[in-house]
Parts: sequence; structure tokens; C-alpha cells
Amino acid sequence: MVEIGEIISIATKPEIKVKVKELNRDGNSNRDIEFIAKCQSEVGIEFYAWDFDYSKENGFKPEIIMDREGKQIKNLQAGKYNIAVKAVDINGLESMDVFQLKINGMAKRVKDK
Repeated sequence: MVEIGEIISIATKPEIKVKVKELNRDGNSNRDIEFIAKCQSEVGIEFYAWDFDYSKENGFKPEIIMDREGKQIKNLQAGKYNIAVKAVDINGLESMDVFQLKINGMAKRVKDK
């Protein structure tokens, strides 16, 4: 008896993780944020798609499609962001990572009296 995995390769979804890094901040509490998607796939990643205003109710509506590198830089203001990124492999299988990012505003310094 032979297991099916020995005859036919069984496709597995890619595994995705996102690293977030602050690159720059200006005097108005805006931040340049770098997002880097890292993916494990047996067959290779075809593209990434990014939704920077993701909601479960509205579903995945990507702002950026066909990102071949998995790297984006966004300038974001203070606030909460729900971000989703999908990785689609060469076989068409996909995985999605959803996370929340909170950007704090900068407190203004009060002059000493």
C-alpha cells in the first residue's frame, strides 16, 4: 500500500508573517512605516496584495495588487489601522495575515515656567 502523498504531491498553503518597522516620523505625528511580508511556500510566491483599511464586514479589498516583493512603505497618521496582506503562491493557493497597528500621536512639550 502506498500513501497518496507519495504518488501525488499535496499542495499546502503558504505561511505568511509581516514585519513592521518605523522608518521616519515628522513633527505632525505622521510616520513612514515599512511593511515586509515573509512567506514560506514549497512552490514560490507569485504576488502579495495589501489592504490597509481591512474590515471583516467589507472583506479583503486590496489597495495594492501584484506586489512581487512583499514590501510596502506607507505614510500613516496617528490612529488605529487594520491591515491585511495576502500571499498567493504559484499554484494559486493563498494565505492572509490580518493585524492591527496603532500609531500614537506625539505629545507637545510644555515650556517650563
